[in-house]
Amino acid sequence: MGFIERYGEAKRKKKSVLCIGIDPVSQFLEPGEGAISKRYFETASEIDGMFEFCLDIIRKTSSHCCAIKPNMQFVMAFGLERFRKINSLAHEHGLVSILDNKLGDIGSTNKSSFYWAKQAGFDALTFSPFAGNIAEASVEAHNHGLGLIVLTLMTNPEAKYFMREAKIEAKPGYAWIAEHIGKTGADGAVVGSTHTTKEEVAEIRKLIGQDKVILIPGIGAQGGDLTETANAFGKNVLVNVGRGIIYAKNPAEEAKKYNEMLKALFA
Repeated sequence: MGFIERYGEAKRKKKSVLCIGIDPVSQFLEPGEGAISKRYFETASEIDGMFEFCLDIIRKTSSHCCAIKPNMQFVMAFGLERFRKINSLAHEHGLVSILDNKLGDIGSTNKSSFYWAKQAGFDALTFSPFAGNIAEASVEAHNHGLGLIVLTLMTNPEAKYFMREAKIEAKPGYAWIAEHIGKTGADGAVVGSTHTTKEEVAEIRKLIGQDKVILIPGIGAQGGDLTETANAFGKNVLVNVGRGIIYAKNPAEEAKKYNEMLKALFA
């Protein structure tokens, strides 16, 4: 079973398109409310406290989501065994797990990352298209039983210079990327909910095809709004919410609230 099928099964069983972005900010990095509560470090080391926080978030939110997305920049200190435990717990709760590492390099380097991502138990990973080797990476990811979700139109405003204003073969960057996702075996696109128009979303969906998954970041703390663009995204979506849920006083209740909102938008 490929990633799109695993995603579809999780979506149906969980009745959700919500993806929880697991971005655990250590109190030692950034003290305050936008970080993991100090209580996780009272009897544990920094890394063990962060790890337990991630497991706790999965347990508390899994009834209301179909996927998790750990961001490598926040969890790189965990190591293989902790990743395996995170993914094992996610799978026990019927979720798919996406490693957000924005991989993008030459073939041999990518191959190593696919190998270790699979060893760690992930179902898919995010991929940067700027090395140009989307087709090759798609084949190699699938050889390792992984899905490949390609950065297409990102949320940060500066991405416009490469993904919107830059022209590749006379097309906007995002359109060239989306076209190659559609032509190759890549499993989906990352398309932000902020600074993105309904027309751009519709074009991306047309180019990649209806069966591919669109991973949508930017909802919650980043201020993204899907009210005007939801119909253009199609049905195969994963809407990522991170800080707005994981640092809430009641993550389960907040996840439930987002899930109900998304059901109304993507019914």
